[in-house]
Amino acid sequence: MRNPVFDKKHWLEYLMYGLIAALLYSVLLIIHLKDGNYESLYLLYIGNALFGVAILAYNFKLIYRPYEKQRTVSMLIAAHLTTVIGTIISMIFAAIC
Repeated sequence: MRNPVFDKKHWLEYLMYGLIAALLYSVLLIIHLKDGNYESLYLLYIGNALFGVAILAYNFKLIYRPYEKQRTVSMLIAAHLTTVIGTIISMIFAAIC
């Protein structure tokens, strides 16, 4: 039996949800950096919360998928991979700004 973590379809999902999470965080990061003051620091906290909401949405999608519902370890690995991909993409976006 193939491991569902290494399926190409799932890697595209990891990239898609990681990109969504990174964009939600990076938009608020860019706004904070463009302001140039520390009064808009709360935007980073909101961006972190939005990043978490995007990852949580992907976790809910995984919970209701029949095959992953039986495989807790593959769901855990998928959530971690999505978080790592989102973090790397948001770091790239921050470096570009």
